[in-house]
Amino acid sequence: MELKDSKEKNKFFSVFFIDLNEFKKVNDNFGHDFGDFLLCEVGKRIKECVRECDVVARIGGDEFTLIISDISSYENALELEKNIHKALGRPIMREDTCVSLYASIGISMFPEDGDNEDSLINKADSRMYMIKNKVNIRIN
Repeated sequence: MELKDSKEKNKFFSVFFIDLNEFKKVNDNFGHDFGDFLLCEVGKRIKECVRECDVVARIGGDEFTLIISDISSYENALELEKNIHKALGRPIMREDTCVSLYASIGISMFPEDGDNEDSLINKADSRMYMIKNKVNIRIN
């Protein structure tokens, strides 16, 4: 739908793939109830960063996808990425447990990175994994 509308109206949009780094450790150390709470909080914080017309979806595990409609430039997408990092980096508290998160985020832009859904999704996904691998190298 977004792709067709963007092609017809000559508009830009972006696809974001977000993966929470080291999330398994959260479940291992604090339990799945806290992990589930954290995922809900992450979803809320991401939604606070985007407009009502944008799409935020948890696609499984600790991964989220965003579709940001009518975005004017890659620079605007990078600004949104910074805002998401800030929002997720704020401590999340529940009872006596406090966690700060870091996410790997991959971005693709229509039409620069592809002209169909598969190419845009694959580009955002591969960029997210490139970033995740760099972060994991620094952590290990």
